[in-house]
Amino acid sequence: MTTTFASLPIVDLGPLKAPLGPTAGQLTALSKHLYDVFSTTGFAYLVNVPLSFDHADVFGLALEFFALPEEEKMKLAKKTFRKKNKNTYRG
Repeated sequence: MTTTFASLPIVDLGPLKAPLGPTAGQLTALSKHLYDVFSTTGFAYLVNVPLSFDHADVFGLALEFFALPEEEKMKLAKKTFRKKNKNTYRG
Protein backbone atom coordinates (compact mmCIF):
# COMPACT_ATOMS: atom_id res chain seq x y z
CA MET A 1 0.00 0.00 0.00
CA THR A 2 1.36 3.38 -0.97
CA THR A 3 0.32 6.54 0.79
CA THR A 4 0.81 9.94 -0.79
CA PHE A 5 0.42 13.32 0.79
CA ALA A 6 1.38 16.87 -0.09
CA SER A 7 2.37 18.10 3.36
CA LEU A 8 3.29 16.86 6.80
CA PRO A 9 0.12 16.19 8.82
CA ILE A 10 -0.20 18.59 11.76
CA VAL A 11 -2.19 17.48 14.80
CA ASP A 12 -3.17 20.02 17.46
CA LEU A 13 -3.26 18.42 20.91
CA GLY A 14 -4.47 21.67 22.50
CA PRO A 15 -7.77 20.19 23.73
CA LEU A 16 -5.77 17.98 26.10
CA LYS A 17 -4.53 21.13 27.89
CA ALA A 18 -8.03 22.27 28.92
CA PRO A 19 -8.24 22.78 32.72
CA LEU A 20 -11.13 20.31 32.99
CA GLY A 21 -9.81 18.08 30.22
CA PRO A 22 -11.24 17.63 26.75
CA THR A 23 -14.96 17.20 26.18
CA ALA A 24 -16.15 13.82 24.96
CA GLY A 25 -16.63 15.27 21.46
CA GLN A 26 -13.13 16.79 21.41
CA LEU A 27 -11.60 13.53 22.61
CA THR A 28 -13.48 11.53 19.97
CA ALA A 29 -12.45 13.94 17.19
CA LEU A 30 -8.82 14.00 18.33
CA SER A 31 -8.70 10.21 18.65
CA LYS A 32 -10.10 9.78 15.15
CA HIS A 33 -7.67 12.33 13.72
CA LEU A 34 -4.69 10.64 15.40
CA TYR A 35 -5.83 7.22 14.20
CA ASP A 36 -6.29 8.47 10.63
CA VAL A 37 -2.89 10.16 10.54
CA PHE A 38 -0.86 7.39 12.16
CA SER A 39 -2.57 4.54 10.29
CA THR A 40 -1.91 6.19 6.92
CA THR A 41 1.23 8.34 6.92
CA GLY A 42 2.69 6.95 10.13
CA PHE A 43 3.92 10.25 11.51
CA ALA A 44 2.78 13.79 12.22
CA TYR A 45 3.91 17.09 13.62
CA LEU A 46 2.25 17.44 17.03
CA VAL A 47 1.56 20.98 18.28
CA ASN A 48 0.40 22.20 21.70
CA VAL A 49 1.62 18.99 23.31
CA PRO A 50 0.72 18.97 27.03
CA LEU A 51 3.78 16.99 28.06
CA SER A 52 6.78 17.97 30.08
CA PHE A 53 8.95 14.85 30.09
CA ASP A 54 12.67 15.20 30.70
CA HIS A 55 15.27 12.72 29.45
CA ALA A 56 15.06 10.60 32.59
CA ASP A 57 11.27 10.28 32.19
CA VAL A 58 11.55 9.23 28.55
CA PHE A 59 14.27 6.68 29.22
CA GLY A 60 12.28 5.38 32.19
CA LEU A 61 9.27 4.78 29.94
CA ALA A 62 11.51 3.02 27.40
CA LEU A 63 12.94 0.79 30.13
CA GLU A 64 9.41 -0.09 31.27
CA PHE A 65 8.40 -1.01 27.71
CA PHE A 66 11.47 -3.14 27.02
CA ALA A 67 11.01 -4.92 30.36
CA LEU A 68 7.56 -6.15 29.27
CA PRO A 69 7.18 -9.81 28.27
CA GLU A 70 7.80 -10.45 24.57
CA GLU A 71 4.13 -11.38 24.03
CA GLU A 72 2.99 -7.96 25.31
CA LYS A 73 5.43 -6.11 23.05
CA MET A 74 4.43 -8.18 20.03
CA LYS A 75 0.87 -6.88 20.34
CA LEU A 76 2.27 -3.67 18.85
CA ALA A 77 4.27 -5.33 16.07
CA LYS A 78 3.52 -4.65 12.43
CA LYS A 79 1.77 -7.31 10.37
CA THR A 80 5.14 -8.07 8.75
CA PHE A 81 6.32 -9.53 12.04
CA ARG A 82 3.02 -10.85 13.35
CA LYS A 83 0.45 -11.88 10.74
CA LYS A 84 -2.62 -11.49 12.98
CA ASN A 85 -1.85 -7.84 13.82
CA LYS A 86 -3.15 -4.90 11.80
CA ASN A 87 -0.53 -3.42 9.52
CA THR A 88 -0.50 0.03 11.08
CA TYR A 89 2.38 2.42 10.78
CA ARG A 90 4.21 3.37 13.92
CA GLY A 91 6.26 6.29 12.57
